[in-house]
Amino acid sequence: MSEVKRGPGRPRTREDEPAGEYVGFRAPRALKAQLVEAAAREGRSLSTEAQFRIQQTFDFQKLLPQLLDLAYGKETAGLLLLLGQILRRIQFITEHIQKLDSADPARGSWFEHGWAYGQVREAILEILRRLEPASKPVEPKPVTDHPQAEYLRDVGKATAMSALASAIDNSRFDDLEPVGDEIRNRLRMSIKRLKENRAWQGVSFAAAGDRGGSNSKQENEILRPARGERATSPSTARRSKRRPS
Repeated sequence: MSEVKRGPGRPRTREDEPAGEYVGFRAPRALKAQLVEAAAREGRSLSTEAQFRIQQTFDFQKLLPQLLDLAYGKETAGLLLLLGQILRRIQFITEHIQKLDSADPARGSWFEHGWAYGQVREAILEILRRLEPASKPVEPKPVTDHPQAEYLRDVGKATAMSALASAIDNSRFDDLEPVGDEIRNRLRMSIKRLKENRAWQGVSFAAAGDRGGSNSKQENEILRPARGERATSPSTARRSKRRPS
């Protein structure tokens, strides 16, 4: 009786584990030590533990759109995924260009490279321009009649400014919670640069603080009518401040 020819790779160390296709790769010693420890803890072979861990990365990748849906809603999640894919592609191209340009001292992330950053900015603007709704940007009557109409007319920029202020100084501004620390950790270099050069914005962060620091005060005032509460006009607010306790 002829022997069954075995495929490439080491023989299975556990007969109860299903056979699969052979995949070989080298791993750093620290990573192998982690795999050995995890395999022993879970009662699996080293090969099966590595397979399990790799499969998890693909499973988590499938979860990302669902998590973004829960956090931001489907349309915003779709836009974030679209921008993420575009930015990843641009990063790949710009990093390749940087490698070809031996005279270019700026390396690494597109956040730190002027030309690459410009390409990303143009991509984002192009996406938003192409997805722009057909309706004209006419100011809604509730904005015109609102006591805080001036704030609402510039709410996009005001929200962005307040978010940047929160990224710089979370002791005074809390617009990024509960993910503020995660944002600050991932954008450390950009936030450091922002701290060193505040003049670009035209309005100082101190002035943003004078307007209430966080957008939460303005937003609470704006949402009062929707909750059946009476909105407070600026003049009423000033009178209440003067009223003795």
